Amino acid sequence: AAGMSVAGAGRLLTLAVELARLPRVREKFAEGGLAAGVVEAICTATARLSDEHAALAEPILLELAGKAGAAEVAKAGRYLRAVLDPDGED
Repeated sequence: AAGMSVAGAGRLLTLAVELARLPRVREKFAEGGLAAGVVEAICTATARLSDEHAALAEPILLELAGKAGAAEVAKAGRYLRAVLDPDGED
């Protein structure tokens, strides 16, 4: 046991996968322009979306991230996911 919970490992995996397909989020995060909580909220929101829908959601969530905190970004992300993928899992 390396000291990481299954949930923690899952969050890291989600971040890795999503940051690979969200270039603007990845760049802003690498520059220190986004807090980790906001990045996690964006990545969680886009995790079950197609690449096309994730690409549509990325600039919207990034713009909001400049004005709001992680909780607001997460709420907007859930809404976007419901609009972009109404038949999705959530």
